[in-house]
Amino acid sequence: MLYAKHYKMADDVIDHTRTIAPTIVSPSLLSRYTGFSLLSGVCVYELAIKTILVEFARQRDRVFCNFIEESFKKLNARITLNHLKNDYLKKFGNNYLDLFILLLDSREMQILNSERKSIKNCYSNTIQWRHIFVHEGLPPQYATFNEVVDSYELGKNVIDCFASALIGSGIGNTWLLP
Repeated sequence: MLYAKHYKMADDVIDHTRTIAPTIVSPSLLSRYTGFSLLSGVCVYELAIKTILVEFARQRDRVFCNFIEESFKKLNARITLNHLKNDYLKKFGNNYLDLFILLLDSREMQILNSERKSIKNCYSNTIQWRHIFVHEGLPPQYATFNEVVDSYELGKNVIDCFASALIGSGIGNTWLLP
């Protein structure tokens, strides 16, 4: 899980913010911390996805790897579920897309049953909230800091499924469920 190293940057910011959040009396200031946590979270999502794409290419061919590295120098928030499916996986072949959908649906059901939360919605919400914060200066309207953090954490499952579909479970068999 080479890509998971990127999470530390956002996790450190979020962990620090968790320690001070209970002491923040200004809702406006807490909403800013929430927004900055979103920025960090989506940034590491982008870095993780880029790392997965490069590793996928590296496993196949050096020239392909160079092409992927150049193509994804500026990923620029093109990491929605639709982007993952249609702009990346579909172009590598339907087998990768089908496997991602299978893995994602399986993980979705598992977490829906255990935690009553949708990883697909959490992932999408995190990206959408970040977009609104960056482009409109507005923090999430109907989500608390803790809900934002939970969504970020659960959204990592989408990236795990993406990695499993492209580069496997770490033992060379991409058809294993995570």
